[in-house]
Amino acid sequence: MNNDCSKLLPFVLDKDGNKCNFSKEYIFIALRRETSLTIEQAEHITFEVTRLIISVSGNVKYFTPPMIREFTNYKLIEHGFEADRLKHTRIGIPKYDLDIILSESENGSNIPDHIKIKIAEQILKENEDVDNLYNQIQANGTKEIKQPSIKSIPQ
Repeated sequence: MNNDCSKLLPFVLDKDGNKCNFSKEYIFIALRRETSLTIEQAEHITFEVTRLIISVSGNVKYFTPPMIREFTNYKLIEHGFEADRLKHTRIGIPKYDLDIILSESENGSNIPDHIKIKIAEQILKENEDVDNLYNQIQANGTKEIKQPSIKSIPQ
């Protein structure tokens, strides 16, 4: 990608809310660190994610690292890297579900321990389900995968 394309790239809001320039190197580094992709494969996925970000940047004011991770996972799936997508996936709770769990707390920002435990249990269960699915793919390929037992929140 030449420097002329840098004008097309959006800003990224980091975890502290600071506006930063987009850097494709973060995608490449994460792919190499977190997956088994070769250098060439990681470069190709990084290039395609960057193109995707440029193509939708007119519709999005700011990007966030989790959003970029979602785009990256989309490209991993598109290219058949399902096991690597599982290794690269983000574990957590959708905002809507978390808001419902937090609404159970009457203390506002002072979250009771039983609510924190419920959140932690859900995240640990999701991590276990992703690990099990990854192990099944490694053992059997993508055929004959058992349905993961991920349960939606709230219950």
